[in-house]
Amino acid sequence: MAPFPRGIVKPRSDKVRAVLNISVERKQPNPLRAPRKTLLDPPPCVAPLEKGNPKLDRQFDTLNRSITGFRKYKAPQAAAPRVIRDRDETNFHEMLGKFRFDLQGSFRENGDALRDSLLQVGRDLFLVGWVKCRSRFATGHIQGDVYALSYMRRYLEKHVDENVSSVRFYEENFGMPLLEYERMSAVNDFRAPGKKQQHALRAAEKNKAKKLEQESLRHSQELERYYEENCIRNY
Repeated sequence: MAPFPRGIVKPRSDKVRAVLNISVERKQPNPLRAPRKTLLDPPPCVAPLEKGNPKLDRQFDTLNRSITGFRKYKAPQAAAPRVIRDRDETNFHEMLGKFRFDLQGSFRENGDALRDSLLQVGRDLFLVGWVKCRSRFATGHIQGDVYALSYMRRYLEKHVDENVSSVRFYEENFGMPLLEYERMSAVNDFRAPGKKQQHALRAAEKNKAKKLEQESLRHSQELERYYEENCIRNY
Protein backbone atom coordinates (compact mmCIF):
# COMPACT_ATOMS: atom_id res chain seq x y z
CA MET A 1 0.00 0.00 0.00
CA ALA A 2 1.20 3.46 -0.82
CA PRO A 3 2.32 5.64 2.09
CA PHE A 4 -0.09 8.13 3.57
CA PRO A 5 0.08 11.59 1.94
CA ARG A 6 0.95 14.57 4.05
CA GLY A 7 -2.00 15.99 5.91
CA ILE A 8 -3.96 12.74 6.27
CA VAL A 9 -4.27 11.42 9.80
CA LYS A 10 -3.03 7.86 10.28
CA PRO A 11 -5.52 5.36 11.74
CA ARG A 12 -5.17 4.90 15.49
CA SER A 13 -7.16 1.70 16.16
CA ASP A 14 -5.31 -1.60 16.55
CA LYS A 15 -7.64 -3.32 14.08
CA VAL A 16 -6.89 -0.89 11.28
CA ARG A 17 -3.21 -0.94 12.11
CA ALA A 18 -3.20 -4.72 11.83
CA VAL A 19 -4.96 -4.56 8.44
CA LEU A 20 -2.61 -1.88 7.11
CA ASN A 21 0.47 -3.74 8.50
CA ILE A 22 1.51 -0.84 10.70
CA SER A 23 3.64 -1.71 13.71
CA VAL A 24 2.11 -1.11 17.10
CA GLU A 25 4.69 0.18 19.56
CA ARG A 26 3.95 -0.67 23.16
CA LYS A 27 6.04 0.77 25.94
CA GLN A 28 7.35 -2.00 28.15
CA PRO A 29 6.79 -1.54 31.89
CA ASN A 30 9.75 -0.91 34.14
CA PRO A 31 10.62 -4.24 35.80
CA LEU A 32 11.97 -2.42 38.86
CA ARG A 33 8.50 -1.02 39.57
CA ALA A 34 6.63 -4.26 38.98
CA PRO A 35 5.02 -5.82 42.07
CA ARG A 36 6.42 -9.03 43.47
CA LYS A 37 4.91 -12.20 42.06
CA THR A 38 4.57 -13.97 45.41
CA LEU A 39 5.61 -13.53 49.01
CA LEU A 40 8.59 -15.84 48.29
CA ASP A 41 9.96 -13.73 45.45
CA PRO A 42 12.95 -13.72 45.31
CA PRO A 43 13.18 -17.27 46.67
CA PRO A 44 14.92 -17.63 50.05
CA CYS A 45 18.40 -19.12 50.34
CA VAL A 46 17.92 -22.74 51.35
CA ALA A 47 20.19 -25.78 51.46
CA PRO A 48 20.02 -28.21 48.51
CA LEU A 49 17.56 -31.00 49.21
CA GLU A 50 17.81 -34.66 48.29
CA LYS A 51 14.51 -36.49 48.74
CA GLY A 52 13.54 -33.88 51.32
CA ASN A 53 16.78 -34.09 53.34
CA PRO A 54 19.10 -31.04 53.40
CA LYS A 55 22.68 -31.67 52.28
CA LEU A 56 25.24 -29.31 53.84
CA ASP A 57 28.96 -29.25 52.96
CA ARG A 58 28.92 -32.53 51.05
CA GLN A 59 32.37 -33.98 50.39
CA PHE A 60 33.38 -35.97 47.36
CA ASP A 61 32.49 -39.65 47.58
CA THR A 62 31.78 -42.37 45.06
CA LEU A 63 28.49 -43.08 46.84
CA ASN A 64 27.20 -39.58 45.99
CA ARG A 65 26.49 -40.44 42.36
CA SER A 66 22.78 -39.77 41.92
CA ILE A 67 20.49 -42.09 39.97
CA THR A 68 18.05 -40.21 37.72
CA GLY A 69 14.34 -40.75 38.10
CA PHE A 70 14.61 -42.37 41.55
CA ARG A 71 15.48 -45.67 39.87
CA LYS A 72 18.05 -46.68 42.48
CA TYR A 73 17.81 -50.32 43.47
CA LYS A 74 16.55 -50.89 47.00
CA ALA A 75 17.51 -54.20 48.54
CA PRO A 76 15.02 -56.03 50.74
CA GLN A 77 15.04 -54.69 54.25
CA ALA A 78 17.10 -56.86 56.55
CA ALA A 79 17.23 -56.94 60.31
CA ALA A 80 19.78 -54.58 61.82
CA PRO A 81 22.86 -56.38 63.18
CA ARG A 82 23.27 -56.55 66.91
CA VAL A 83 25.58 -53.87 68.27
CA ILE A 84 28.36 -55.37 70.41
CA ARG A 85 29.45 -52.89 73.07
CA ASP A 86 31.55 -55.10 75.36
CA ARG A 87 34.44 -56.23 73.16
CA ASP A 88 37.60 -57.77 74.58
CA GLU A 89 40.88 -59.10 73.22
CA THR A 90 39.15 -62.15 71.74
CA ASN A 91 36.81 -60.28 69.36
CA PHE A 92 38.32 -56.81 69.16
CA HIS A 93 39.65 -57.56 65.65
CA GLU A 94 36.05 -57.87 64.43
CA MET A 95 35.31 -54.19 65.11
CA LEU A 96 34.82 -52.20 61.91
CA GLY A 97 35.89 -48.61 61.34
CA LYS A 98 36.69 -46.01 58.74
CA PHE A 99 38.75 -42.88 58.09
CA ARG A 100 39.45 -40.37 55.35
CA PHE A 101 42.93 -39.13 54.47
CA ASP A 102 44.56 -36.32 52.51
CA LEU A 103 48.12 -36.43 51.17
CA GLN A 104 49.93 -33.36 49.85
CA GLY A 105 53.16 -33.56 47.88
CA SER A 106 54.64 -34.32 44.48
CA PHE A 107 53.76 -37.74 43.04
CA ARG A 108 55.25 -39.50 40.03
CA GLU A 109 53.37 -40.32 36.82
CA ASN A 110 50.47 -38.03 37.71
CA GLY A 111 49.82 -40.10 40.83
CA ASP A 112 49.45 -43.45 39.02
CA ALA A 113 52.32 -45.10 40.92
CA LEU A 114 50.88 -44.04 44.27
CA ARG A 115 47.41 -45.19 43.21
CA ASP A 116 48.68 -48.67 42.31
CA SER A 117 50.58 -49.01 45.59
CA LEU A 118 47.61 -47.90 47.70
CA LEU A 119 45.28 -50.28 45.88
CA GLN A 120 47.68 -53.18 46.34
CA VAL A 121 48.17 -52.51 50.07
CA GLY A 122 44.42 -52.00 50.62
CA ARG A 123 43.53 -55.26 48.88
CA ASP A 124 46.22 -57.17 50.77
CA LEU A 125 44.70 -55.91 54.04
CA PHE A 126 41.13 -56.73 52.85
CA LEU A 127 40.07 -53.10 53.07
CA VAL A 128 37.32 -51.46 51.03
CA GLY A 129 36.74 -47.90 49.84
CA TRP A 130 38.28 -45.67 47.19
CA VAL A 131 41.40 -43.61 46.53
CA LYS A 132 41.91 -40.60 44.26
CA CYS A 133 45.52 -39.79 43.35
CA ARG A 134 46.80 -36.90 41.24
CA SER A 135 50.18 -35.26 40.70
CA ARG A 136 49.88 -32.89 43.71
CA PHE A 137 47.43 -34.55 46.09
CA ALA A 138 45.84 -37.83 47.06
CA THR A 139 42.67 -38.45 49.03
CA GLY A 140 40.51 -41.41 49.87
CA HIS A 141 37.96 -43.11 52.12
CA ILE A 142 39.04 -46.41 53.69
CA GLN A 143 36.89 -48.88 55.66
CA GLY A 144 37.65 -52.22 57.29
CA ASP A 145 38.57 -53.83 60.59
CA VAL A 146 40.51 -51.78 63.12
CA TYR A 147 43.75 -53.80 62.85
CA ALA A 148 43.93 -53.40 59.09
CA LEU A 149 43.10 -49.69 59.39
CA SER A 150 45.96 -49.19 61.85
CA TYR A 151 48.38 -50.85 59.40
CA MET A 152 47.05 -48.68 56.57
CA ARG A 153 47.54 -45.52 58.64
CA ARG A 154 51.08 -46.59 59.46
CA TYR A 155 51.78 -47.17 55.77
CA LEU A 156 50.44 -43.74 54.79
CA GLU A 157 52.46 -42.01 57.51
CA LYS A 158 55.83 -43.79 57.18
CA HIS A 159 56.13 -46.08 54.17
CA VAL A 160 54.77 -44.25 51.13
CA ASP A 161 57.54 -44.22 48.51
CA GLU A 162 56.72 -40.70 47.31
CA ASN A 163 57.61 -37.09 48.10
CA VAL A 164 54.90 -36.44 50.72
CA SER A 165 54.81 -33.06 52.45
CA SER A 166 51.79 -33.55 54.76
CA VAL A 167 49.34 -36.26 55.85
CA ARG A 168 45.94 -35.59 57.41
CA PHE A 169 43.38 -38.06 58.79
CA TYR A 170 39.81 -37.05 59.59
CA GLU A 171 36.26 -38.40 59.93
CA GLU A 172 37.46 -41.38 61.93
CA ASN A 173 34.83 -43.68 63.35
CA PHE A 174 34.90 -47.12 64.98
CA GLY A 175 32.22 -49.61 65.88
CA MET A 176 30.39 -49.49 62.53
CA PRO A 177 27.71 -52.20 62.08
CA LEU A 178 28.31 -52.70 58.34
CA LEU A 179 30.68 -51.51 55.61
CA GLU A 180 29.40 -49.11 52.97
CA TYR A 181 31.64 -50.34 50.13
CA GLU A 182 32.18 -53.71 48.52
CA ARG A 183 35.73 -53.43 47.16
CA MET A 184 38.78 -51.20 46.87
CA SER A 185 38.55 -48.93 43.82
CA ALA A 186 40.26 -45.91 42.29
CA VAL A 187 38.81 -42.65 40.97
CA ASN A 188 40.69 -42.15 37.70
CA ASP A 189 41.11 -38.97 35.68
CA PHE A 190 38.64 -39.14 32.78
CA ARG A 191 39.08 -35.58 31.54
CA ALA A 192 39.32 -35.01 27.81
CA PRO A 193 42.78 -34.20 26.38
CA GLY A 194 41.65 -30.67 25.55
CA LYS A 195 40.48 -30.09 29.11
CA LYS A 196 43.73 -31.46 30.50
CA GLN A 197 45.73 -29.08 28.32
CA GLN A 198 43.50 -26.15 29.29
CA HIS A 199 43.88 -26.89 33.00
CA ALA A 200 47.64 -27.36 32.63
CA LEU A 201 47.98 -23.98 30.89
CA ARG A 202 45.90 -22.33 33.59
CA ALA A 203 48.04 -23.86 36.32
CA ALA A 204 51.24 -22.80 34.50
CA GLU A 205 49.97 -19.21 34.23
CA LYS A 206 49.11 -19.19 37.92
CA ASN A 207 52.57 -20.51 38.86
CA LYS A 208 54.25 -17.96 36.60
CA ALA A 209 52.29 -15.09 38.17
CA LYS A 210 53.21 -16.38 41.64
CA LYS A 211 56.91 -16.53 40.75
CA LEU A 212 56.79 -13.00 39.31
CA GLU A 213 55.18 -11.70 42.51
CA GLN A 214 57.85 -13.38 44.62
CA GLU A 215 60.60 -11.99 42.39
CA SER A 216 59.15 -8.49 42.62
CA LEU A 217 58.92 -8.75 46.41
CA ARG A 218 62.49 -10.00 46.66
CA HIS A 219 63.75 -7.18 44.42
CA SER A 220 61.95 -4.53 46.48
CA GLN A 221 63.39 -5.99 49.71
CA GLU A 222 66.92 -5.97 48.28
CA LEU A 223 66.49 -2.37 47.14
CA GLU A 224 65.22 -1.38 50.59
CA ARG A 225 68.19 -3.11 52.23
CA TYR A 226 70.63 -1.36 49.88
CA TYR A 227 69.14 2.05 50.71
CA GLU A 228 69.40 1.38 54.43
CA GLU A 229 72.98 0.08 54.31
CA ASN A 230 74.37 2.89 52.12
CA CYS A 231 72.29 5.72 53.58
CA ILE A 232 71.30 7.11 50.21
CA ARG A 233 67.58 7.45 50.90
CA ASN A 234 66.20 10.80 49.88
CA TYR A 235 63.78 11.99 52.57
